[in-house]
Amino acid sequence: PAEEVFVQRLENYLRELKPGRNIQVINTGISDCGLDEELNLLEERGLALRPDVVLVEFYLNDSRPPWGFPGEKGYRNWLRRHSLLAEHVWKNIKLKSWMSRQGAERFSWLEEMDRLDWMNDSAAFAKLAYLARYDWGAGFQPDSWLPVAAKFRHLAELAEKHDFRVIVAFFPVVFQAYARFEETFPQTRLAEIAAANRFGYIDLLPMLRQNNQERLFFDQCHPVAKTNDLIGRALADYFDENGYLHI
Repeated sequence: PAEEVFVQRLENYLRELKPGRNIQVINTGISDCGLDEELNLLEERGLALRPDVVLVEFYLNDSRPPWGFPGEKGYRNWLRRHSLLAEHVWKNIKLKSWMSRQGAERFSWLEEMDRLDWMNDSAAFAKLAYLARYDWGAGFQPDSWLPVAAKFRHLAELAEKHDFRVIVAFFPVVFQAYARFEETFPQTRLAEIAAANRFGYIDLLPMLRQNNQERLFFDQCHPVAKTNDLIGRALADYFDENGYLHI
């Protein structure tokens, strides 16, 4: 339910911290979305809202295009642009075609995650991340960070032009939260890029590792209701401690 998602939990906690303030947190997230799509949404719809702060929920595969393969969905003709049914049927056809050719390679990590000792062995973790390089494993591949840096430079230009501040929140993969060692290469790279653009930055991994005695995610990345609440509280505290509520 929407009221259990971290976006609404963040708004609730911010209002508790600043009673009487008119605080609104707007969720502009959609499925099949990476940094390209997020910036398009911001420019096409978000800027009209005149935001004080833009919070980027960054996940490890956000450097990649939707579905993880560019151009496969093809040109969206008039029918696909104006019919949800036609778009749905087209996507299913293209996805099945792609799966028959490349899907086995892309999703091989799903089979290997129960065989590899990623929880205790850093080499096994690295192998799993490489197998998942078309998905969350992209964040562990050095070349995936070049497009991220470029997109964030553009976001910094938009922030300066339209007078809003940016906070980047790093959402980790479940394997990082439960491994018995810290594997933080992606967090280090994103922190460097955020600092270079003078963005706020919060890494949610330490907080999640502190709470990994229980189930945190539905799957490799989507948080359960309790985790959403923890995230909402952590983000609200970051806003408060770093002066974002004084805007």
